[in-house]
Amino acid sequence: MAASITPVQSGNVITANLMNQVIQALSDLNTRVSALEGASTTTAAAPKILSISPQSNVHVGDSMTVTGTNLWAAGLNSVYIDLNGTLTKVTSFTSQSDTQLTFSIPAVYVQAGGSSVYLRIVSPTLGSDAAQFTLLPAAVTIPNGEITVQLSAAPTTVFSAPATGVSNYTLNYMISANTTLGDTYSLNPTVTGTGWSAAILSSGIPVPNATLYIAAAPSASQPTILTGSLQLSIPAGATGSANLVLTVVSHLNPLGLTVPSPTAVIPVGGSVLLSNGIGIMPEPPAANLDANGNLLVPIGGLQLKFLITVTAVGLYNLSYSFNNSGWTASVPQTIQINTANLPTALSTVITPTAGAAPSNFSLTVALSTDTTGTVVTEVFYPVVLKS
Repeated sequence: MAASITPVQSGNVITANLMNQVIQALSDLNTRVSALEGASTTTAAAPKILSISPQSNVHVGDSMTVTGTNLWAAGLNSVYIDLNGTLTKVTSFTSQSDTQLTFSIPAVYVQAGGSSVYLRIVSPTLGSDAAQFTLLPAAVTIPNGEITVQLSAAPTTVFSAPATGVSNYTLNYMISANTTLGDTYSLNPTVTGTGWSAAILSSGIPVPNATLYIAAAPSASQPTILTGSLQLSIPAGATGSANLVLTVVSHLNPLGLTVPSPTAVIPVGGSVLLSNGIGIMPEPPAANLDANGNLLVPIGGLQLKFLITVTAVGLYNLSYSFNNSGWTASVPQTIQINTANLPTALSTVITPTAGAAPSNFSLTVALSTDTTGTVVTEVFYPVVLKS
């Protein structure tokens, strides 16, 4: 509302009443201006840290949440990790507000056992606040568990040396991995014998420095199964035999997960693949294999045939096992083999119960008179109940 003040003319006497009207008008104006200023401004304050989470066992790269007041200030504040006066700025936030900040701890070089650091939130004009905690180096997650590798070839394969050049043969490998984390593995085939060579096949082509990604096992009783092939080259004039091994090496945990296959003995002129003096060659029916190499076993059972070849004649003990319940197999306790280096047939029937979970079927053949425990071979095959 406009002030009501009586205009004056030149020569008029300025009365006390007129001066009171002027003073009151100025007072009203001051009140209105003060009100407007109070409505359009807020009182800023320094950042205040109330808590950090987690407070212990904190690693470089971990997510941290800070709770407090005046933390963000519309992006004007800065957040640092302070190690002995060296500031590393946090540049990326998962969430940000004046009451909570969430971010991943940036790379800071700390001691192996951890270093004491400060989390600092700094305002450009209103000061800062800090919280102290122990920061550990980045946690290294590595796979652990068990890996089994086995080699095989078609039972009718005859490994012969050519008159000239080399002869190439394809063998198969199967990897069973019960590991806690997916990882990339190197596949390193090695073979003894002058002029012999071996290489992993990819789409039928030999590749050097082959690698394979193996996913973590779906469960403790259901390992990841992967299959593939390698090429074995035998030079002209080769005689005797050579030893073939496929070694699987984890990239993240090479010390803990470097696993060789059992030594496969390749006899020139022989018809089977030998391992530790015993060759066990399966003849799985193709109609009962899925794309992942699993044996699909119907509820009524599946007959699985093996050809067993040995370098020493004698009595051999047989045993089998499943790493999951709900499965049985008809395997004799012993088998007499009277001819060396020629295959002897063995037939077994694998039978599941209703609802049986996926499992590995392992068959072990051991020379009964061996006291060293080295003349033994075990093969495994993943079995799945056929729906």
